[in-house]
Amino acid sequence: MCFSKCNYWYFLVLAVCMLLMSCGSGSDSSSPSASIQTNKWQLDGNGYVQLLTNDAQYYDYNFWNSYTQTNETQMTTVTATVKKQSGSLNGGYGIIFCYQDSNNFYRLLIDADGHYSVVARVGGIYSGIIPWTPSQHLNSGVGVENMIGVSQLSSNNFSVNLNGTQETLFNDGNFTGGRAGFSASVNVQAAENFPNTPEDMRFKLSSPLAYP
Repeated sequence: MCFSKCNYWYFLVLAVCMLLMSCGSGSDSSSPSASIQTNKWQLDGNGYVQLLTNDAQYYDYNFWNSYTQTNETQMTTVTATVKKQSGSLNGGYGIIFCYQDSNNFYRLLIDADGHYSVVARVGGIYSGIIPWTPSQHLNSGVGVENMIGVSQLSSNNFSVNLNGTQETLFNDGNFTGGRAGFSASVNVQAAENFPNTPEDMRFKLSSPLAYP
């Protein structure tokens, strides 16, 4: 009788242990979180420069770069093809022009919802020239290309061109020459889905030189 009772408790304890191990195994098999990564201005292998991040430290953050070989004493035209592969529809991406240094340049951005804006950064302070404005000349959506550009028509007078059509003119006398490059903005936390959905934007410069 004692032997029978011992066996009973032995098998009961063994069954409970196996049940607990089974529950633990189910928890461990859940899919891991998306890895955190940031690619700053890297070639994507498909003819574009890529800016990608799903890192929460970059919420509400602006990125930009410039290329020394684009330097012009008197700016002519800066044109680029840009697209958003994923991320907030309202996170901006586009070009910088008349770049003097990291505190002094102009920026033309669009978003994937069909808006554009022009901003001056002077002495490290941003100043709006054209606020976010809808345009019928922009293609909306993710994975969709837009060709955007700015031309200096005369001293201090600029033309904004969207997909081959002049969108608007503006006048500003802060800068007339300098380098060109790309710019990208990450939206605020409430508008993003990090780390699962990264901000992924692509850029291809066609003037004043072709890059990449």
